[in-house]
Amino acid sequence: MKKYDFQYTKILETVIFVIGVCFACCLVIFLLLYLKAQVLWIYLIPPIFGIGLFRILRKYFAHNGNAEISETGVEIELSGVSYKFNFADLISHKYVFYKNGPVLYLKTKAKKMRLEANNNVCRSENFEVFCQKLVGDIELYKNGS
Repeated sequence: MKKYDFQYTKILETVIFVIGVCFACCLVIFLLLYLKAQVLWIYLIPPIFGIGLFRILRKYFAHNGNAEISETGVEIELSGVSYKFNFADLISHKYVFYKNGPVLYLKTKAKKMRLEANNNVCRSENFEVFCQKLVGDIELYKNGS
C-alpha cells in the first residue's frame, strides 16, 4: 500500500469563486462610474482588483486529500470523508489532463466520482502522479484478472 497526499478542487466552489470575482469587478466599475472617475482608472483598477482578489483568495479553495492504493482497490479521503473503490467493481475509469489540470473519473454501480485539481487554484503535481499510478494499477488488475 502506498499513500498519496494531494490537493484538489471542488468544481462548484471554483465556479462560484470565479463568478464572485467577476461580480466584484463589475461593482468596482459601477463605483468608479458613479464617482465619475477618469476613463484610465476605469480600465486599470478593475482588472488589477480582480487579479489581486483571485490571487489572494484562491488558496482557500484548494482542499487537501489523500489516498491509499492497494492491490485490489483504492481508498480516497477527501475533507474527512472516505471513499473506497474496489478495482473489480469499477465499471469505468478515466484520467484526462486538461489545460487547467488533471481530472479523474471513477464509476461503479453504486457511486460515481469526479475529482480534479485545477492548476490555477492548487498544486496539481501530486494529484497527477496519484492518477497516473492509480490508472496504471487498475489496468494491471483488469489485465491480470
